[in-house]
Amino acid sequence: MGPGRLDFNGNPLAEPQRSQLSAEATPYQPQDAQNPYPYAQATSVGPTAGQWVVNIPPTPSAAYVPDEEATTRRAKPRSRSRAGSARRGGARQHIEPHHAPERHEWDAPPVIERAIHAASVSMIQGLTVPVVLYRGLRDMYYPPPGRPDIIKAYPVRRRLPIRIFFPSHHDMTSPALLPTLFTLHGGGFTVGGSADDDIWNRTFADAYTVLVIALNYAKAPWASFPHPLLDAEALYHAVLNDESLPVDRMRTALCGFDAGANLALGLAQLPSVRTGSNPPPAAVISVCGILDFSAPASRKGRTRPYKRQLRGPRGWGPGLDWMARMLPSSAWSYIPYGHDVADPLLSPAYAARADLPPHVFVVAAELDCLAHESWRAASVWAGRAIPDTDVPVGRRGPSRWRGCLDDGTGENGTKFGWSETHGSSGGSTSWLLVPDVVHGFDSAGWRNKYLWGDEEARMDAEMKTIAYQRELAEWLWGVVWR
Repeated sequence: MGPGRLDFNGNPLAEPQRSQLSAEATPYQPQDAQNPYPYAQATSVGPTAGQWVVNIPPTPSAAYVPDEEATTRRAKPRSRSRAGSARRGGARQHIEPHHAPERHEWDAPPVIERAIHAASVSMIQGLTVPVVLYRGLRDMYYPPPGRPDIIKAYPVRRRLPIRIFFPSHHDMTSPALLPTLFTLHGGGFTVGGSADDDIWNRTFADAYTVLVIALNYAKAPWASFPHPLLDAEALYHAVLNDESLPVDRMRTALCGFDAGANLALGLAQLPSVRTGSNPPPAAVISVCGILDFSAPASRKGRTRPYKRQLRGPRGWGPGLDWMARMLPSSAWSYIPYGHDVADPLLSPAYAARADLPPHVFVVAAELDCLAHESWRAASVWAGRAIPDTDVPVGRRGPSRWRGCLDDGTGENGTKFGWSETHGSSGGSTSWLLVPDVVHGFDSAGWRNKYLWGDEEARMDAEMKTIAYQRELAEWLWGVVWR
């Protein structure tokens, strides 16, 4: 299927030119009034007669087939080091990183450097204040179509309300439980709010019959590690203990974007989540996550491709990588002085696979300096060959496919997607690299501002967001929640 011939074969998001991701979110109208759930059908024969089963239409992107040669390759053993181990319960578990941290302990930078970071963060946070106030007033008088159904605050964190999205075709009076996806927004730990992902959350809830709950957390530098993680933990348990919400506690998953991916992977490792009174999440999803604080931003900037053939921000060179420029200030804001940067709760790339949920899905943007650490972490958790830092993610030239994911074949095909199962445990680790998109491509607000001068790039990012959402939905329904 070539460019301009996209066929979604029955997907509710079948009209890309009128996508819910940037335009009005049109509620889904089911064709069958007897079955309000577009992906559920009642079986009539066999041992499952009368039960609801999930039937998701095929994806527009091709299936990803792991490369057998790459699967059999393994990195050479490295010597044990302070950076390659993590203290868990008094014992040190060896984790094999692809490089040693520049500084194992987070030391205080020089005074001038600290002043620069403080000024940078203060300026960014100050600029966001009028935007937040304007959005609040606008939403009060002109509620947007992607708004949540409920905004709720719990006593454990009264100043951090959560946002709840029911599928638009769900009967609110029904006692039926819904599979639930908890999301955590991005912003480099310093800016942003749970409302930033309203369009993403609303679209996913409506299209795939999932209850989506956007958690919240306080921002650095006023709330440094581990306070945002504890905020997410408190709200997560508050939701699960809220009997008024139709949460199917046996079918839950965590999903985070940017800094939220860091928090989602950290939350999944906490003892109260793994072995608490509620069933642990069955899966965790990392999208463009900040997963490794051990490498400096300058090194991360060298591990992504720079495609000058592309127009606008996608074609910018190394000196204009805005994410690499923001990372030092984000790290200064979030990491306490003297803390171990290889702490798996701080740098989830060092987490042991056994400490994570059975199923892990890692998504990255090809034109993102954070893509390599996501690729490395996914490879470690899957038991695949760990990529070296001199091997950039993706490919040098632009993708031939506009508006959809790569087909996963040909040269460098395994860089863009694969999935590994973990034997008798039934777990899995999946990797997906979205081609020719920058960090934050799946955020409607950021996409419309950052890519405003390049309509082709904006539409390309919007369509690829639809495509990777479908990949996640098929994975959740077909693998995690089956």
